[in-house]
Amino acid sequence: MSLWMSLTWVLSEKIHNAGVVDLAWTFGFLPIILIAYHCFNSDAPERKNLIADMYGFWSLRLTVHLTHRFMRDVSAEDVRYKQFRARFSGHESAFFFWFFQLQGVIIPLLCLPLFLAFANDQPGIKTVEWAGVAVWALAWIGESYADRTLRLFKADPTNKGKVCRNGLWKYSRHPNYFFEWLIWCGFFLFALGSAWGWTAISAPLLMFYILVKVTGIPELEKQSLISKGQAYADYQNEVSAFVPFLRRKKQLES
Repeated sequence: MSLWMSLTWVLSEKIHNAGVVDLAWTFGFLPIILIAYHCFNSDAPERKNLIADMYGFWSLRLTVHLTHRFMRDVSAEDVRYKQFRARFSGHESAFFFWFFQLQGVIIPLLCLPLFLAFANDQPGIKTVEWAGVAVWALAWIGESYADRTLRLFKADPTNKGKVCRNGLWKYSRHPNYFFEWLIWCGFFLFALGSAWGWTAISAPLLMFYILVKVTGIPELEKQSLISKGQAYADYQNEVSAFVPFLRRKKQLES
């Protein structure tokens, strides 16, 4: 992963767009899955195949989605990375190199549920593992739907500068992030069927921290307030930031 992210950094320097790290990060799970699949010997291939498929379908869908978004305009760098460039002006190349390396470290850490399930050779799929599959499937569909809704909204030129309130975006300002986090909750539930499965709680906790506190919601909220003004401020007052339906619309005072 260190080598993979180093090559990604070289490419980002060439095209002057650090957003390529998002594609490299999601795609980077695939070689980990393949390597681990062949390194772990198990007498329960059905469990092994199931968790590998869950990770694989998640990685492929998100990689395709992010690649499609990235390729629409390779020169248009994501606002999050523009802000990093401004903050570390004069040292941005070194900053991004180590930032990319950190992304490489995070990948195997988030694969802990996968490793634990691969190491489990008990026959049969447990109820808690099926619960994990159900949560993962719901979240995968929810995130796919949220991404598609926003993509179609942005594709309509008449919506420029407007706030998307279609579909799931009516109930959460970041439904794609919520369902992304829920996917990792599904991985954690699946891991509970294996020895030391409780340690896999680190995966959804780490993902929650990244999405809610680091490179996810905070930066997007700031930019949305700048680009959409009062319309987005009203959206913030009426709709939950993360969990759908958590915050109801304020009643107008008479």
